[in-house]
Amino acid sequence: MSAAAEADYDLGRRVNLDGIHAVVDSCRRLPRPPRVVFTSSVASFSGGQEAMLADDARQMPTNSYGAQKAAGEMILSDASRRGFLDLVSIRLPTICIRPGAPNKAASSFVSAIVREPLLGLPTTLPVPEDFAVWIASPAHAVAWLLHAAVMATAAMGLDRGINPPGLSVTTGAMLDAMEAVRPGTRALVTASLDRNVADIVGTWPAAFAPVRAHALGFAPHGDLRGLIKEFLAHDLQLTRRMRGL
Repeated sequence: MSAAAEADYDLGRRVNLDGIHAVVDSCRRLPRPPRVVFTSSVASFSGGQEAMLADDARQMPTNSYGAQKAAGEMILSDASRRGFLDLVSIRLPTICIRPGAPNKAASSFVSAIVREPLLGLPTTLPVPEDFAVWIASPAHAVAWLLHAAVMATAAMGLDRGINPPGLSVTTGAMLDAMEAVRPGTRALVTASLDRNVADIVGTWPAAFAPVRAHALGFAPHGDLRGLIKEFLAHDLQLTRRMRGL
């Protein structure tokens, strides 16, 4: 993932590029082209906090992970054009709230600042409260991927990349929504600026105008409180079990 691919260039290439070549080669051996749904990333773009990107925005990554995702899209798109596979690339927003434990993604804090307090655990906020992020819940991400697996692709033409309809929010708004749903949790979050994290995630666009996704049937996102309630209903106890809490 993002921070790990930046710290270990060889590992990032091996996973994110060599893995793509293996998928294409496997598809070429099949009797008919399969549907391939590729999980690309918002990290394949730049623009930063002030950006509102249209569907035709140019991918200009500022980190190795984003570059590898953008390159993977191009490789798979060419394979789709040649008839080896039938591609839909979903440029997923930062997923929040992820169940389980923190991971090595630079954006891991986006889930942690809500998940950890809901578990009764302290955590840190490595960016300012007015820092904006483009997010989607696990359930919405799954719904988009399942839609991509069965949708008609003829209308997409050569452009097989989709910016799905996520949610643009500030970290402060996330903490406020958490406090409204579960009073007392905001006190478990302590500000502690991490320049490395802010420098990576801060280059990603904070909002998109996903007109094409709506036209192709990708469901819009709900609000922040609904996202938090979704985690409490479906993933809180699972996360407790996963972490032995």
